[in-house]
Amino acid sequence: IKDFGQMYEEYSNTPKDDPARKDRKAELDIALTATYFIYSRDFYKGTIDPREVESIQWKVKKNKFKPIKALQTILKERESRYPYYQFAPLHEDYGKLRNALGELRKIQKAGGWPAIKDVKSLKKGDSSDVVITLRKRLKDYMPAEAKNQAASAVFDDNLDQAVKRFQVLHGLKADGAVGGNTLRTLNVSVDERINQVILNMERWRWVPKRLPEQHIFVNIPEYHLYVVENNKRVLDMKVIVGKTMNSTPVFSDKLEYIVFSPFWNVTENILFDEVIPAQIRNPNFMNSQDMEVVKDLGKNKVEIIPIESIDWASVSREDFKYRVRQRPGKINPLGHVKFIFPNSYDVYLHDTPNDYLFNQAERGFSHGCIRIEKPLEMAKYLLRDKPEWNESRIKQAMNAGTEQYVNLPENVPVYIVYFTTWVDDQGNLHFRDDLYGHDKD
Repeated sequence: IKDFGQMYEEYSNTPKDDPARKDRKAELDIALTATYFIYSRDFYKGTIDPREVESIQWKVKKNKFKPIKALQTILKERESRYPYYQFAPLHEDYGKLRNALGELRKIQKAGGWPAIKDVKSLKKGDSSDVVITLRKRLKDYMPAEAKNQAASAVFDDNLDQAVKRFQVLHGLKADGAVGGNTLRTLNVSVDERINQVILNMERWRWVPKRLPEQHIFVNIPEYHLYVVENNKRVLDMKVIVGKTMNSTPVFSDKLEYIVFSPFWNVTENILFDEVIPAQIRNPNFMNSQDMEVVKDLGKNKVEIIPIESIDWASVSREDFKYRVRQRPGKINPLGHVKFIFPNSYDVYLHDTPNDYLFNQAERGFSHGCIRIEKPLEMAKYLLRDKPEWNESRIKQAMNAGTEQYVNLPENVPVYIVYFTTWVDDQGNLHFRDDLYGHDKD
């Protein structure tokens, strides 16, 4: 096997009148073109195809990249809206991570971050030799005027601000105390962070090269949702995602309709793992939870089956022909509204009666669906082109107690993704825990 240096040397050393020169030029041209195709595919589409690796959970719409068209753009044989000629990233977020990677490698070259000794807790006002090391570790998080402050063993206001900033950028409770999760996160090595950045850069190559002008973007590890319009975030909110054992899937689809005052159709797993055992222990359980059993008759018609007519102790998954649902109301886990993008996972966005959970830093509490912090604002935005659906009517529908379906004027793409590191608009590098272990996949 020849390398480029060898091929070029053979070509350049071949006399111009030698017939072999033409063959060697063709050989070099073919090799360079083939290398371009391989490199451009890896650069723009990723070094692996996530859909071909069973352990990788990523069912987002494919990034369709055609290397021949990119090459034609470079050769100026065609024009393109994409920066193929400059070999620039297709996504701004990829470029930001690449810049952050360069800074992390400088830290790595300088020896990395100092390790913080194990302490139960350190907070403002405390004095300890560990504080001196902590101050070095958090130098880049200090207020500008304190970055070159003389070493001190006293945990002062500047260090308190630095700790809180570090906690915010790592998705931790910003209480200024060093211990527990904060200490663990401080001691993640720069080598691990570099690998995390590289992995997430790869994920950006899996995202379609051009996202729709309007879309909903949910980042699971960030516990956050963004509504994007013309490359600008017009709405954002906290979300609650699936717990580890009921992970929210990574995929994309299109939001088609809204359901106000929804019934909650109890899933099979929840029914047989939680509801039926509770009903057996307490024959009044379903009634106390405002649940009912229905038989589907077709054409959106159902027959109510008396709960007490069923021998719940002998029911099995195979022979249960009914559906259990919870009526609209204050204790309904879907809250007052849900937003549907039909999919095989039966995952959707919805309201929740448990708003207090949004105050938690880590919000993996659901069975897989995504609970959103601002359901009214989401409904208003999605129905903004339907004048008859003003805020007053939306609130009325949310609290009517009668289920109502409303189709959107236009379907809205939804991307549920998994990025454990990113750079925000202010240039701050964020990291999050690998909630579902996908970084290890």
